[in-house]
Amino acid sequence: NGAARQLVDGENVAEKSVIRGGGSGGGDKGLGVNYAPRGGQHSNERSRWAVAELLVWKRVLSIMEMREVTKYLQHHVLAAKPPPPPPPAHKFSIVDADHSGGVNRMELVALIEKAAGLNNAHAIVSDDLWNKLDKNDDGKLDAAEFAAVSQRMSAHTLFIEPVLVYPPQKQTAKAFTTIRNVPKVEHGADQQVTTRHQIIEKACENFVLLRQGTLAIPGNSRGWNEWYDELNDEDIDPLSGVKECSALDENETAARVLGDAADAYVLPMLVTAPGSNIFFIDPAAMIANTEDSTEDGEDEDLFARFEREGLTLELKPAETNNGNDVALAVV
Repeated sequence: NGAARQLVDGENVAEKSVIRGGGSGGGDKGLGVNYAPRGGQHSNERSRWAVAELLVWKRVLSIMEMREVTKYLQHHVLAAKPPPPPPPAHKFSIVDADHSGGVNRMELVALIEKAAGLNNAHAIVSDDLWNKLDKNDDGKLDAAEFAAVSQRMSAHTLFIEPVLVYPPQKQTAKAFTTIRNVPKVEHGADQQVTTRHQIIEKACENFVLLRQGTLAIPGNSRGWNEWYDELNDEDIDPLSGVKECSALDENETAARVLGDAADAYVLPMLVTAPGSNIFFIDPAAMIANTEDSTEDGEDEDLFARFEREGLTLELKPAETNNGNDVALAVV
């Protein structure tokens, strides 16, 4: 239109045809970037700018059409986006299975186990974590406390760090070695999907062995929670036995041994470094995990769920004991 119509926020700032540099037909207003042909208050200043989008029509638009385009850009393209809706929450009324008006510790454990999609796994909610969640220390989560917990799950700041526990066995060796074969990966290959985040650029897996005086292990979730709290009371935390990751080419590393050296039995556990292998338990992950666990009516292999493709591990005594160097665990 020969610059006869120049709209700024819907207002036409050109009174008549404007020709860059002045000349015949030059008007008294014009638009430009880092260009002020007739000077001005800030004509000597320059800005760093870029074009985000350029819309072109095959014909001249009328003033009304230009205003319609302006309105669309203002309200649908350039307008401040509304804040995202709050993340979906776990339903308080469902988690409160006994309808007591609050979610107790074992009901929270049941929710976590269901969210993980593993029917034969047991979740541990430590005393320390529970005390942080139960703000008023009344032994249960009220609606507000549970909403905060659910929000943390949805924000992926409350999650599961899995541990594989193997059958206890009699073993008199004092030290043990983890032999691992980890497939090479490209730099920047850490993985995060709907249900899980995992570091695969480094070797973060190792065995932790807990010495104990019996072959017995807990048989249910309540028992595992009590077992863990009793260990914590003795300043033993097997779940944090792996402090950090190491290079992928370090094929052998010392396994961590905890507990009383006089005890004849060891409980092998496969543990990963903090933050290196986590399961999300937000509602979306819960749906995906449930679908995985019920597909074909069978649970997915636990080792496949917890670890990386191609990983092999072997746990052996560090020194031969009477000619017996049979591996304690091979995965």
